[in-house]
Amino acid sequence: MYQILLDFKEESQKKMKTLEQKNVYLEKCNKALEERVQELEMKDKEKNIEIHGLEKHENENTKLVVQKMAQKLNLDPNDIEEAQRVGQEKPDDTKPKTVLVTLRSKSARSSWMLVKKKNKITNNKVYDNGSEKRIYINEDLPKYKRQLLWMVSIFGHKMVISW
Repeated sequence: MYQILLDFKEESQKKMKTLEQKNVYLEKCNKALEERVQELEMKDKEKNIEIHGLEKHENENTKLVVQKMAQKLNLDPNDIEEAQRVGQEKPDDTKPKTVLVTLRSKSARSSWMLVKKKNKITNNKVYDNGSEKRIYINEDLPKYKRQLLWMVSIFGHKMVISW
């Protein structure tokens, strides 16, 4: 009886060790897949920008509005492949939905990012309607990078102050 229990214990330990090794292997595979997904997300978004605060008009052609904005900013409107409003419409929200713009190249994206730093962009500049509401242009980032940037802006500021 005692021998049976010892054999069972030994067999259980072998199984447990095998399962632990398999678990470590699967964790490594999962980590590698997560990194690959992150790389693919970055590659997918490397030619995109987000435009926040651009007023929405009825029956607008978003691509034409963004091309007009590009002309006003002395950028090439032909660099714009696609522009569409994204996100859920909230009935009580007064903010317009974000415009996701796909550009032809990474260099076009860089041009947009440089222009946004040099100019204060308002709705009046695009629509000539007198509205001084700001328009913000940002990189289109994957969710994990957006969260990381947000955490750095919150906690990084606190760390600088604490030193």
